[in-house]
Amino acid sequence: MLKNKRESLQNSTKKIQESPREDREIPLNKIKEQFKNLFSGKINRETISSGMMGLINKIEDENGFKICEKEFRPESRYLKVPLQEHQTAMGQYFREPVGLSPYPLPEQKAKTKTNELVFDFFKNEIKALAQLEDISGIPRLYGSITEKKKNALYEEFIEGPDLYSLFTPESPQQKEKINELIKSKENLEKIFSQIKDTLKQAAERGVIWGGGSIILDKNFVPYLVEWYDASFGSIEEENFKKLYNIILTNLNEVQDQFMAEIIKERLKAA
Repeated sequence: MLKNKRESLQNSTKKIQESPREDREIPLNKIKEQFKNLFSGKINRETISSGMMGLINKIEDENGFKICEKEFRPESRYLKVPLQEHQTAMGQYFREPVGLSPYPLPEQKAKTKTNELVFDFFKNEIKALAQLEDISGIPRLYGSITEKKKNALYEEFIEGPDLYSLFTPESPQQKEKINELIKSKENLEKIFSQIKDTLKQAAERGVIWGGGSIILDKNFVPYLVEWYDASFGSIEEENFKKLYNIILTNLNEVQDQFMAEIIKERLKAA
């Protein structure tokens, strides 16, 4: 799973590099105008990483206040799923389509088939974050901007490394984090306990996380920061519960992998 995640990020980075920046970037004056109550003075944009949907940027004002900007590339924003697959596949069943194709997709030249459903990852993440407001471990949503073919949402900026990156550290800061993490297995158990609690609260509000990045802040508090692939339903519904249990099972497997990595790191240090 960790290997697949790294490969996915590498592929998404390649796609982003091939796309002209001006085709996807929201002008800074537009951002400052929409969120004028948040910012003070001049604001700047810095790309901090690539995401599955587009670049992830830090918007910061003169006083050091930061928000996260997530770009949604036109070619990544929409997903077309055969109607039969949506009705039978567990992961598709609880996604909410924006329409039954043919659906007007101005960003896409290819026509969709009449037996396909169209999903909008941009609207999906906005809905999920709005529905999960005030749950610990989920970034606060500030809003979104759509300008021609440019789409971005704006949320609380969580500063820290991706949990998955800690065992492939590329910077001194990441190496320091992994050294702190492996001091005791209790650190890792606490992190995964918090993640599971966040997932439980989200499911109780009718939203299931589809997987993605988990950012650790300076206090090792985990934040689930990607909700574009979220599923919606009711925790009282049997199939919704099954999907929730699948996510928990996958998370337990990841936790086991991390424990194995910690043991390996300890043996190296011995």
